[in-house]
Amino acid sequence: MLAEEGAGCALMVSGEAGIGKSRFVAEIETRLRKAEAQLLVGECVEVAEGELAFAPIVAALRPVMNDGEAVHDLEPPLRAALAALWPALGDAGAGSREQLFEAIYRVLAGLARHRLVVVVVEDVHWIDRSSRDLLGFLVRNARRDRLLLVATYRPDELHRGHPLRPFLAELERSGHAQRIELGPLGRAELADQLEAILGTRIAGRSFDRIFARSEGNPFFAEELLATADTGPTDDLPGSLREALLLRVEALTPATQDVLRAAAVVGRSVDHRLLGLILGLAEADLHASVREATEHHVLVLTGHGMAYAFRHALLREAIYDDTFPGERLRLHRVIAEALAANSELATAGAAAELAHHWYAAGELPAALDASLRAAKEAERMNAYSEAVGHTERALAIWDRVEAPEQIAGKTEVELLIRGAQAAEWAGDAERALALAERARREVDERASPLLAAAAETRIGRALWSAGRGDDAIEHLVEARRLVPADPPSVQRAEALAEEAGSLMLTGRGREARGRIEEALELARALSAPQVEAKALNTLAIVYGLFGEMQLAIAVGRRALEIATELGLTREMVRAYVNGSQAIDDAGRMREALEMGLEGIEVSRRLGFDRASGDQLRVQAAWRLARMGQLAEAERVVRP
Repeated sequence: MLAEEGAGCALMVSGEAGIGKSRFVAEIETRLRKAEAQLLVGECVEVAEGELAFAPIVAALRPVMNDGEAVHDLEPPLRAALAALWPALGDAGAGSREQLFEAIYRVLAGLARHRLVVVVVEDVHWIDRSSRDLLGFLVRNARRDRLLLVATYRPDELHRGHPLRPFLAELERSGHAQRIELGPLGRAELADQLEAILGTRIAGRSFDRIFARSEGNPFFAEELLATADTGPTDDLPGSLREALLLRVEALTPATQDVLRAAAVVGRSVDHRLLGLILGLAEADLHASVREATEHHVLVLTGHGMAYAFRHALLREAIYDDTFPGERLRLHRVIAEALAANSELATAGAAAELAHHWYAAGELPAALDASLRAAKEAERMNAYSEAVGHTERALAIWDRVEAPEQIAGKTEVELLIRGAQAAEWAGDAERALALAERARREVDERASPLLAAAAETRIGRALWSAGRGDDAIEHLVEARRLVPADPPSVQRAEALAEEAGSLMLTGRGREARGRIEEALELARALSAPQVEAKALNTLAIVYGLFGEMQLAIAVGRRALEIATELGLTREMVRAYVNGSQAIDDAGRMREALEMGLEGIEVSRRLGFDRASGDQLRVQAAWRLARMGQLAEAERVVRP
């Protein structure tokens, strides 16, 4: 196995519902436990349309994070980044997505130094965007670690535009992922399966009917077997749904009530939450869940504190069979219980709450919970999910009385915030749509600063989409909308934003005027964050004009301010731009020293696989020019 030999890889297991993916994974787990591998298992959650950010990752790594030993040697910024997902680790800092991903990778790589680590994520056809991005990051970077990632999915769930399609293709092209497709069982294989269940061979006609009706699907065959006599009969259910419901209908009414409540909660449910929803005495609840587990409908999970449906299809069938009015009532009761007991949520309390309030038709509560879910997702650096929650809030905005009072902001402000989150998520198309809608709805005469903010977001989205000239037009408009008098930080930010784009498109003279004005304003208004940003841009702009001493001086000052304030992105940017200014001045060894220092700082801050790569390329190029080819290769190798 490549992973055992120290070459991290991924195994993608595909197959239709009931074909045996979970059984296949269970067999892998059994063998790996015998080999004393570290197993970390999580599943994707269908609830809330993939908006429960990092749900499978939080579940899989919870045992490791609760232990604390795995994070003992991590630098404080990385521990703080992890605390956004696992609050028990301490206070969550204002970390970035790159730092969070790097921290998770380092935890897994640290575990893999001692033994093989296997991360299993089931049902990735329901995976949230943030978890998907993290899995891709791990596969790309764990190439020298004893780390195996196993993911299961249903190919029939992947419609033409499903985001998992290009993700799977990319993983396979990387050479570090292998796809295994599980097909239906043949006659002999299915006969062996049913004989293992019954302890005896099934009569010919009954087996023929089960084989024909199940089409070799082992789960379907097992359910048909459970509802049929072993002798000849024509009473087999006509569909899998019917077979599943026949198993459930054989249970007591009290147990069926428990199963309906559990199905509305989701694939898995906490024991305490079930008790709150149903209001049952503990003995009655225990009796029902015992019956459900003995009849293979529910299984114990979560260290015995929760229950999961034995198969997702069981949950789907029960949910679909529940009357709409009963579903509404259960969603409302679940929301009320979670509102009072957020610790009982699967993952992402506000996101789960928003889903249930919305499904219950309680739109004011759904709006409030969706906005809180967006903030929660941003705190977790799950920006795509934050956009999803924001878009749901916007969709019900006009259907709620006095939405501004609930939200604490206007619709335009919410649109701008959503556009920013979409930009952070790397989704330029969604960012542009939200920002343009905000611009259409704001009156620049009444709210020029809001109009400027919308123009800035449009400009940033266009820039991300590769439309530089169009972007600059909107950034110029944003600067125009912010009055020069009285002086304001907003004016300084607008100037700095425009200048950065002008500089990157080769319009250095225009960029210089804007960025120097931005710097002067930032200093006058004591806005060090804008000052650091302006100085970093000036380090390049002055270099374009051959004013190398000025370029070096502003680069060093940008680094001082960024380091003093803990502005991690500006720190790394200062190492990149500052060392380049020194190099351009002909002081190559000094530039190399600064760049190598930047690589170490970038590693400590958790940007080693983001901005750190740019610093490595710069350092390697300098070493190569100095004739130190072996050292250049060592530096650039990661």
